[in-house]
Amino acid sequence: MPVRDAARTLGVALESLAAQTMREWELVAIPDRCTDSTPAILAQAAAADSRIRIIDPPTPGLVPALNTGLAAACAPLIARFDADDECAPTR
Repeated sequence: MPVRDAARTLGVALESLAAQTMREWELVAIPDRCTDSTPAILAQAAAADSRIRIIDPPTPGLVPALNTGLAAACAPLIARFDADDECAPTR
């Protein structure tokens, strides 16, 4: 999940991800040049749930963030998820 200044929507997105019926998932979050409380929200979520990992991008921008997330992912299936998305329970 590439994320930049998404404090307003990030909590709902994370809650919807955690509420899925599928329990085996991972979230690789890539905060990019955030100026709001997004990093703190991600840190709190990662501290509470080991399935959430935060990785700083080596270079700024959406494409580097996406590539960093893809390289870091361990799951056999990758699904794009943005900080303003909401997962359906059976996603």
